Amino acid sequence: MGTVYAGVETGTDHQVAIKVLAAGLAMDESFRDRFEAEIESLKKLRHPHIVQLYGYGEQAGNLFYAMERIEGVSLQDELRRQRVFRWQEVIRIAIDICAALKHAHDSGVIHRDLKPANLLLDGTGQIKLVDFGIAKLFGSTSVTTGSVLGTADYMAPEQAEGKPASVRADLYSLGAVLYALFAGRPPFIGKTVAEVVHKLRYEDPVPIRRLNPDVPEPLARTIEQLLEKLPQDRVPTALALSHRLKAMEHALSLADAQPESAARDDQDVVPISERDTDEQPASYAPSLAAQITENPTAPIDAAAAPDQVEILADDDTSVSPQPVSFTRVSPQDDSHGDHSNWLASGLVSLALLVLLGGLVVFARTWFGPPSADELHNQIMDLVASDEPRALLGATSPVQQFLERFPDDERATEIEDIQQEIKLMKRRKQLELKAKLRSTASQSPIEQLYLETLRDPDESSRWLKLDALTKAFGKDDDDQTRQILQLAQSDLNQLQQRMDVLHEQHKQKVMLALDTARTAQQDDDAIQILHSIIRLYSNKPWASEWVDEAQKCLEIRSKSQPN
Repeated sequence: MGTVYAGVETGTDHQVAIKVLAAGLAMDESFRDRFEAEIESLKKLRHPHIVQLYGYGEQAGNLFYAMERIEGVSLQDELRRQRVFRWQEVIRIAIDICAALKHAHDSGVIHRDLKPANLLLDGTGQIKLVDFGIAKLFGSTSVTTGSVLGTADYMAPEQAEGKPASVRADLYSLGAVLYALFAGRPPFIGKTVAEVVHKLRYEDPVPIRRLNPDVPEPLARTIEQLLEKLPQDRVPTALALSHRLKAMEHALSLADAQPESAARDDQDVVPISERDTDEQPASYAPSLAAQITENPTAPIDAAAAPDQVEILADDDTSVSPQPVSFTRVSPQDDSHGDHSNWLASGLVSLALLVLLGGLVVFARTWFGPPSADELHNQIMDLVASDEPRALLGATSPVQQFLERFPDDERATEIEDIQQEIKLMKRRKQLELKAKLRSTASQSPIEQLYLETLRDPDESSRWLKLDALTKAFGKDDDDQTRQILQLAQSDLNQLQQRMDVLHEQHKQKVMLALDTARTAQQDDDAIQILHSIIRLYSNKPWASEWVDEAQKCLEIRSKSQPN
């Protein structure tokens, strides 16, 4: 895509990162149009956990960004050095990323390439998300037509299929990042990209607690939900996820008997704040008349006019300055102003805003319908509620939002929530049918699904749901697809419960096998082994344990005297 240089603003010595795009891309007219359109999206992103865009421009046919420069390390760097993350750290990182994603999604910007390499830890341990919109920008050009956008290790299944990415694609990628922080690797690994993409689309990741038993159960379930294949089965929004994580953090902290100070003494954990480093947070540079050097890390001393950028050759002899077009983005550095005047005027402005805000709320309450923001906030509050049926209460505001604001940038997100509400209502209807054993107006797929709802045996139910989703997963009928979505959701939840149950059984069976192996009396050992075989021989998921018991039984039988 291009080259990243270290840059210095002349006159202030602010340090920035300058991304100079490849010359071939700049010659593509359609790319240049999309470059300008994407800049308009990036301008909206002003958030403490998003690396700031300072400006953009062109010199001698080279398009470039000027970005906030972060002195720190990426999460990918930390994974490479095999850092062990505690659950407290992971939750805080996730909450910060959620805040950045919410800001971006509310602005109509989807990242599309969220991964550890794009998540930086600055010198204070704060998360900074980089390269917003870059995947969309480059993926939309004729140069990359037909390519799959995003990094295969962390992309959502729908992205791997070439479908448009939604806010839930970013949330899938966030789930993959959290998985990697605990497991030391992404959810799916393979020798080729094609192998990873195949697993991404058709296989389930290994449950995170099998790879790292220290992951709290509620956090493991949340990560697994974020990694659902179908977007509608994931947590719907970054805000809803943030609320859940904050509540989880509080509950787990209360339940955690280990003092926090003792946890920090773990030799495998190197907190960012305690790392031996001279790294400092990057300075903000809201205005820029930059110079670029072909050595990306060399400081720049040569002076240039505010509207020029000087390129230094390898032998440090300067070439003729080229005119540069540069546009600054929303300057924010007001550190040289009169702070007392600012404070006085700010307090007056705040009082006026509060008064005005009260009048606006009063006027809207009595004289007009709710605004798009008010409806959106109302919907998100209901989505984030811990009450399972609260989502149904969002039916009316969701319908109002889509009818009155169909062109709003958040409409896609609201449509996803509307689909989720429809699925919830459909589930209630089917559960009632199953309970009443109604046979009215049933399609073959509906009949099969109702049979699974009535089956009390979870193992049998799992087999039926698995067969149902695999046999009819390609059916294009809307009603069938809706039932299959419910079946897949049931299958995922059932799988999670069965994994926990099987793990509990496994612990007991392994203990019994150990007892049989070490028993002094053959009769005692044989009795234990026969019992294990009788109890588990009809359970397919326990075949490994039954085989082990039979091997032990053969050994014990041979050792007995004839």
